Amino acid sequence: MMLLALLALSANSAFAAIPGWDRHKLTDFCNGTCPSTPDSSGLPRYGQSLFPSMTADSEGRLYIISAKFGGAYLDAPKLTCYSPAGEAQWTVTDKLAPGPQSAYWMQFHDDALYVQSSSCCSPQGATKGHIVKVSLNGTALSSLDVVGSPVIVGDLIYTIATPDTGKGSIVSAMSLSGKVLWTYNDGVSRFSYLEIGGAKSQYNLCMPAQAGQQQSVVCLDNKGKLAHSQKVADSPLIHWDLIANGGKYIIRINRDNSYYHKGANELYEVGPNATFGEEKAFKFPDDIDFVGPISRTSGGSLVALSRPDCPGSSGMGCRPDHLIALGQDDNLAKMRWNITLPGAGDLAVNPGYPPQFGPYGSSNGMVFTSTVKKLHGDNKTYDMWYSAIDQAGTLVWKETLSNMQDLTRVTYGANAAGDFHVIFDGVLYKVPARGAAKSVYV
Repeated sequence: MMLLALLALSANSAFAAIPGWDRHKLTDFCNGTCPSTPDSSGLPRYGQSLFPSMTADSEGRLYIISAKFGGAYLDAPKLTCYSPAGEAQWTVTDKLAPGPQSAYWMQFHDDALYVQSSSCCSPQGATKGHIVKVSLNGTALSSLDVVGSPVIVGDLIYTIATPDTGKGSIVSAMSLSGKVLWTYNDGVSRFSYLEIGGAKSQYNLCMPAQAGQQQSVVCLDNKGKLAHSQKVADSPLIHWDLIANGGKYIIRINRDNSYYHKGANELYEVGPNATFGEEKAFKFPDDIDFVGPISRTSGGSLVALSRPDCPGSSGMGCRPDHLIALGQDDNLAKMRWNITLPGAGDLAVNPGYPPQFGPYGSSNGMVFTSTVKKLHGDNKTYDMWYSAIDQAGTLVWKETLSNMQDLTRVTYGANAAGDFHVIFDGVLYKVPARGAAKSVYV
């Protein structure tokens, strides 16, 4: 199984397509009519083609959703399958748009592709979800409407819906046919996403939750009953995230280097009997900020990108970004590697919030991420290094994506072989793989 990492990041291009990437070009979808960066309005042109989602199967075939920008929603969506060389093989439009949709993503399950989308809104104000099962030869087999944003895990669909009732989020589990198996709602907590721990986990799923000022982790068993609740912070200004890995749930806390200048950058396990619980958390230096998501890679490791908060309190001052692989052989505190990424450790070049991709890891140990190469004189346009790092912590390749801004829409993907795909200015590119993987984690 594989997967794709899709994002709508943001950037600006004064060029058609990516300068210097001609050797990676597979297909031009638009002949220069699909700029990734909008004009001064901040919006794409009405009717312009967008590419909200991309993924790949075990044979290297690409599945790409394209749609027209319709203002607030995506119009006329279609799913096209492309050969590994970028040649169109079939297209599906049936069942993809029961109404205006605002986002699309895809998952493989049992030799079928599930196209998922979301839109607004249920009568109670919650997000609506739509799921289409598509065969790998291009037939739309069935569709299902749900309340909430869906995710498919094994033979179940999980949804999180947050109505406008002020009574928190509703979490549901249902069969692939839509039969609801259980729902959970505690009347106050708003859940942002869920993580599934797998067969080895003490809890079926855990979720970041917020109730008033308090932030916590809420975990449920496989019948939708509360199994564990653990306070994380008592202020919404504290940033943190949650990831399931190897049957465990890991919390990453970000130190507040912007307002209160207190707290800790740390990683620890959820649960009262965790081997590496909060009291044994892995501590990072205070003078770094975590950038991007925390992700999984091979060997049970987690990867995180750290950016120095110059000049810093560690005595190390400004320095380049680092990519860190942490945890191995069920030992969360074991550092696997720590690599210096391309780019300078200078605030003039490496400000706090450039358009960021990754880090995202694959099962063969490859990790993809981005760092700042150059900040232009307008203080909003960047040239970015995009890099691939192997399981030994060695930089395998780096490429420049120029003229990126906060509103640039770029679709990214990586297949299980480690090929890295980009759609930029309506052009599909492929940076060839190094090694082989069974899946790519986001």
